[in-house]
Amino acid sequence: MSFTVQTSLDTKVPNVIELLGPASATVVHDISGSLRLQVQKAVQLKQLSVTFVGEAFESATMRTVKSEPITLHRIEVQAIKTATLYQPGDYTIPFQISIPGNISTTDCSLLKAFSLIWGYELITVAVPSSLLGRRKTIRQPITFKRLLVPQSDLSDARYSAKRPNEIECSMLVPKFMSTTDTKISARVFMHPLNSASRVKSIVAMAIQQEKIQMTNNNITEGVSASVAGIVEDMNPMISSDAAKTFSNTVTLTNPDQEEFSAAWGREHPVELDLDILSNELVATETLDWVKITHGVRFTIEFADSTVRNLVVMAPIQVGNVLDEPWSLQAEPDGSKPPGYGDEESVLLDSNTSRVSRNELHRALYPERVPLVPDLVDDMPPMYDYEDEKQPIPYSQC
Repeated sequence: MSFTVQTSLDTKVPNVIELLGPASATVVHDISGSLRLQVQKAVQLKQLSVTFVGEAFESATMRTVKSEPITLHRIEVQAIKTATLYQPGDYTIPFQISIPGNISTTDCSLLKAFSLIWGYELITVAVPSSLLGRRKTIRQPITFKRLLVPQSDLSDARYSAKRPNEIECSMLVPKFMSTTDTKISARVFMHPLNSASRVKSIVAMAIQQEKIQMTNNNITEGVSASVAGIVEDMNPMISSDAAKTFSNTVTLTNPDQEEFSAAWGREHPVELDLDILSNELVATETLDWVKITHGVRFTIEFADSTVRNLVVMAPIQVGNVLDEPWSLQAEPDGSKPPGYGDEESVLLDSNTSRVSRNELHRALYPERVPLVPDLVDDMPPMYDYEDEKQPIPYSQC
């Protein structure tokens, strides 16, 4: 053995890349790292490279399938431009790889409902010039996490729904929840406008909707490949659409089971708590080819059995919360990096320093804009029946 090579990234946690904020196609993150070359006997290398690779497989177990993988990303960086002779000793060679800001996290790739699993690797290749020299290839799995910084005092989101001349309702749910939360608290106001629309009961549950759609073509564009935009293909190879509950189901009945009083939920809201079932709960993901969305599904059941149930989904954003106070470095010109309220995301690496949460907020949001963007434009409330009118626009309480 004439030499060894190791690769490391300048991240807080080895082989874990953390991005602050939602996915953004307009941002490219420069991930820095270094190659450590230890030479025991003089060797000339004609290739020394680091390649970031993202691949998807039609299998529950990576690298055991015989079918060709789908290339999500392939970004190669050459550490040397020409054949280079290295004498015995230790060498540290820095490198930088540009990663797209709309990359999918590795959390949601483990969902059992998907027939697809994807992952990322750094592949380091060192090739001696000598015909007798042995090529060295090192693979390192990479984990991608996306973190959010929620406000310390988040108001609820209110989704209002009505059937003209029949009933008006307002559902209040948290605007944001962490993947580590154990409970969702919700409130419901109801105002029946006629006797036939008096409410018998309310059924609530938290839903995680999982959708993926991908073609079977490997997409290649220069040194980088991405599946963004390919979902418009008329014949996708992989398509999965599923929904599952991630809480218990709560049913609350009108205390007046004889007359079904219209006062229930009118003056004071009907309050309920949903216990979170953490198994397979992952953060919200809204890329072109994979979408994970969440919400509380309310079913209003009427005393008159001939009246169709009113079913409404109130969206909730779910995310991994930044649990340590980290600051963001200023740009060389002194300007501050963008906050994700402006549809940008920020790389957290070993160059960031610990500060208080309030200082981090001020760095991200100098104008004190909301730390969690409104979701009304991206995930409006949904009815189960197409002929229902859309709810009253989103508002805060």
